[in-house]
Parts: sequence; C-alpha cells; structure tokens
Amino acid sequence: QRLAEEQLPSVVDANVAMTMKEEEDALTSMAQAYQDALDAANENVDLLSSQIDALESELSLIIARMDKTTEDKERISAEYAFLAKTYGDLKKTVTELEQRAAANN
Repeated sequence: QRLAEEQLPSVVDANVAMTMKEEEDALTSMAQAYQDALDAANENVDLLSSQIDALESELSLIIARMDKTTEDKERISAEYAFLAKTYGDLKKTVTELEQRAAANN
C-alpha cells in the first residue's frame, strides 16, 4: 500500500501533464483553424477587391461611351436643326425665284 501511495502523486502528475498537453494541442489546433479561416477570408477580400476594381473600370468605360453617345445625339440634333433651317431657307428662296419668274413671264 505504501508503494501505491508513493506512486499515486507521480500518476496524478502524469495525468495532469497529459491533460495540459491535450489542452495545449487542442488550443493550437483551434488557433490554426482560426488562422486558416482568416487566411481564406483575406483571400476572398482580395478577390472581391480586384473584382470591384474591374467593375469600376468597366463602369467608367460604359459611362464614357454613354457620354459620347449623348454628345453624338446632341451633335446630330444640332446638325439636323441646321439642315432643316437651311432647307427651309433654300425652299423659300426657290419659291420666291419661281414667283418672280412667273411674274416676269
């Protein structure tokens, strides 16, 4: 019995040491899992950031094209108005010339 009592503290110390080692291993494992999750999240953030940059660039090009289209529409509208006025003036002049020619005949 005395031998068992002497061995008991060493067995308890070994169990405590084993439990602490298991806890340390579990904490290390959890820390690694959290680090892996954080790394994956950072990769996703990087991917999304690059996609945002690409979308901003594409949007900028689309807006520039829309502005160009608006400018083209305004230019064409102004040219049409000029041509319509010029045609009206020309038709008026032709009508006046025809009336003078008819009056002279």
